[in-house]
Amino acid sequence: MINKPNFRSTLRPKGKLQWTLTIVAFILCLISPFLLYYTVYPHSAYHVFSILAMVFSIDPRIMLITVAIIILFGVFAFWKKTFLAAIAYMITLCLFSSAMFYQFYGVYSMAKDENISLSIIQNFGRSSTYTDLPNHSMNDIVYATLKDGTKLLLNVWPAQNANAGKPDPAIVRIHGGGWIEGGRGESPHWNQWLNENGYTVFDVEYRMPPPERWKVEVGDVKAAIGWVAENASTYNIDPERISLMGQSAGGNLAMLAAYSMNSGSLPPSVGDTVVPIKSVINFYGPSDLTRLFDYSLSLDYVHNILSQYIGGSPSDFPERYQAVSPIQYVNSTTPPTITFLGLNDHIISAEQAEVLDQAMTSAGAYHEMYLLPGADHAFDTYLGNIATQYARAKLEAFLKEHS
Repeated sequence: MINKPNFRSTLRPKGKLQWTLTIVAFILCLISPFLLYYTVYPHSAYHVFSILAMVFSIDPRIMLITVAIIILFGVFAFWKKTFLAAIAYMITLCLFSSAMFYQFYGVYSMAKDENISLSIIQNFGRSSTYTDLPNHSMNDIVYATLKDGTKLLLNVWPAQNANAGKPDPAIVRIHGGGWIEGGRGESPHWNQWLNENGYTVFDVEYRMPPPERWKVEVGDVKAAIGWVAENASTYNIDPERISLMGQSAGGNLAMLAAYSMNSGSLPPSVGDTVVPIKSVINFYGPSDLTRLFDYSLSLDYVHNILSQYIGGSPSDFPERYQAVSPIQYVNSTTPPTITFLGLNDHIISAEQAEVLDQAMTSAGAYHEMYLLPGADHAFDTYLGNIATQYARAKLEAFLKEHS
């Protein structure tokens, strides 16, 4: 009589290879539900699964590579008759794939409804040739020298498609980093894309803590804007067509500098040039810092950076928080503003865009707001990201009308 192996014996791993495949499979199988959960329901920036979800969201290629590796391991496990591991890899694959398509599907559906063409290949593969373009930037140009001798610098990225000898529109780019870190030159693909579309970009730096720089940072930005206007002929730009662009803290400073340009309470660090701003491009920048202190999925992180930037909490310095909240300066003459914010942003809540939308609507100021499903903070770091593709399409149309 021949004894056939029972079901349990075929599932039970045998030997070092099968045990290794099985252990790896179960580790991934345990991790994947948490990753999916934190992808759909973002949490604090300090949580490891929140960070993983953010990384996968920003650069979908990493998620695609991970899914491909899981498939290979699953096939190998099945080939080696490690069926328990193969089952675990199948479950892991389903959960990882669900997370991947959750991040993709929302923006893709929104774009489809608006007849905006997006590329799946760019989202999951090589995005474009922008990073291969020659770097035409002129770096380390002094835009201000302070009384203590400190020199403030910027980089100039000249427009590559000159406007038939006419002055080009200019965009002053302001980096993010929570007001306490970061620097000019971040996300150079934006400078290259803007250059290709006929804009000269001035990528500026500003002083950061310590000590608290709540008044200094926007003052440095305004000084840079004044320098750009005063040197318009040198760089062949139109001083009446200067727009501001920033991400995160940079988006806040872009709005703040533009909206408070005529406010004597936040003067330029150097000079006194008042430059009317043509438009503002705000990527996930907060509009109300008092609200931000109270409402964020990453309150520990937010409390830390705002305390360094402003010097304390809103209860300590209510006037300072109001002074650096762009929403306080919105009126009928506020420059046209376009805002992009991910609905899965674990730092800046959608409320920041919504209260700005309400203030701009009440004031009768032109604005556009786009809340992107599945997109997290810093989603535009990768050029091919489906949310970045959508933002570029909307931004291109906006700049044609308001730059």
